[in-house]
Parts: sequence; C-alpha cells; structure tokens
Amino acid sequence: TPANDDEPIEAVASNDPNFELAGEEAYIEGYRLWNDGNNERAIMVLRAMETSFPGHRRVSWARNLIGRALLDSGQPRAAAEALLANYRDDPDGERAADSLFFLGQALMELNQPGQACRAYDELEEVYGSGVRDYLRERLPNARARANCS
Repeated sequence: TPANDDEPIEAVASNDPNFELAGEEAYIEGYRLWNDGNNERAIMVLRAMETSFPGHRRVSWARNLIGRALLDSGQPRAAAEALLANYRDDPDGERAADSLFFLGQALMELNQPGQACRAYDELEEVYGSGVRDYLRERLPNARARANCS
C-alpha cells in the first residue's frame, strides 16, 4: 500500500520473502509522486527506498529517478551529481544508461554542451545496442542540441 506523508518506509532484510515486493512497492510510491509532479516528496521516498532496500534491483531505478526529479525541480547541478553517482556506483544497474542520458540533459541545463556530449558518447560506447528504445529514440536530438560531433 502507498505510504502516506508521515509513514516511514521500513527496511526489509534481503533474505526476507517480502524484500522484493516491499522494495518494488517503495519504488512505485516514489515513481507515482514524481509522475504527479511532487518532486520533493518523491526524492524523499526514493532516498528512503534506496537506504531501506540495499541490493534491490529497483535501487538503480530509484537513484536515476532522484536525479530526474532534481532536474525537474530546477536543480541541474544536484541532478548531475546524483545521476553520475548512479552510473559510477552501479554501471550494470538497470537504469545506469538512463542516468548517463539524463546526466547529459542536466549538463545542458548547466550550459556545458561539451560535457553533455561526453556523457552521450559514453552512453553509446558503454551500452551500444543494449540501450533501450526510449533512450535510443531521444539520443539523436539530444546530441544535435549539444552540437556533438
């Protein structure tokens, strides 16, 4: 069930049979808040999920969404830091590639197109054909906007 604003997310041990489900529910609650535009609360819920469910497959998703929520909140520097950390801390995470893409977006907001191109280049070099369609469809326009060669 979704947590209300006063209800903390409780940690569940990774060997607990409820670990996967509880972590999934915690992530979904953060996602719903972000999707509804409640970025500040989403960031809090997603950070709690990250702390409460270490090793859960959705941690990469939560860290990426924290970066996106920060970017959506007009905090591109904090977003860039969060997105870069997600990529560096877990390059095999399910949303590491997304974090590189949105790092490029954050760098563009910081008027650093050269650095954005480096993020996009790394995305292509590291993940190549494994990049999901959502990113593959957006990457050419992002590269063009940054004047990448």
